Amino acid sequence: MASEAKPFLPRTTDSNESYDIESDNSTTFRSLEHDWKRSCIQILLTFFLASALGFFLGHNSVTSVASKPTYGGLLPPDGNITQIWQHNLTFSQAPTAESEAAWDSYVPPGRGFIHQPDIAPFISNIAHTILTAYYAAQEELDIIRAGTADSEKPNLYGAKIDTGHVRHCFDYVRRGIMCAADTNLEVVDPVNHTTNGWGQEKICRDYGAVMEYATRWANSTDKGIVTGLTGHQGHS
Repeated sequence: MASEAKPFLPRTTDSNESYDIESDNSTTFRSLEHDWKRSCIQILLTFFLASALGFFLGHNSVTSVASKPTYGGLLPPDGNITQIWQHNLTFSQAPTAESEAAWDSYVPPGRGFIHQPDIAPFISNIAHTILTAYYAAQEELDIIRAGTADSEKPNLYGAKIDTGHVRHCFDYVRRGIMCAADTNLEVVDPVNHTTNGWGQEKICRDYGAVMEYATRWANSTDKGIVTGLTGHQGHS
């Protein structure tokens, strides 16, 4: 009878020696299992190291961007204040001591002019829009009063109002509104299909936080809107 064919032998095995195929298969399986476990451990270690490195680099990158001195741009905070708007007649009535105090309360010390070494190395202003809104309101009242007995009253801040001045204020307020880009939705009245915006919830930036920031970095101790003004040339 022809001898039974032997399997391929390991290179280190003498062909005259007996060979245990079951023992060899068991050894091979254990070797493969060991290699597989080692590979899994290597993959896990690589994953964790890469994750840690990515977190470290990302954290440093964000910190670097946040701390990098810049000039100009938008200051924090983001929109995080919930408000419900109601019509406040104080700001749309003829000037009184009460209305002037109300306007002044929205202007930080230094009248919004700040000097901060990192982001405002040159004197900058973050209250220009509210200042302009005040003057626009006064100018609108002057226009409304024209031709009436009230028109004989001088405007409150004693500056001569010319056409260019009026145009500047109204266009600046327009730009300020567009820059703020308020996207709060207002529900339209189902009857007249209009909305006046009052009584509806809004998400707004924290103006109080802006006031605190401007106060901390105020460039002077001037207070109010009209302090030191003999006219209104660029709200300086």
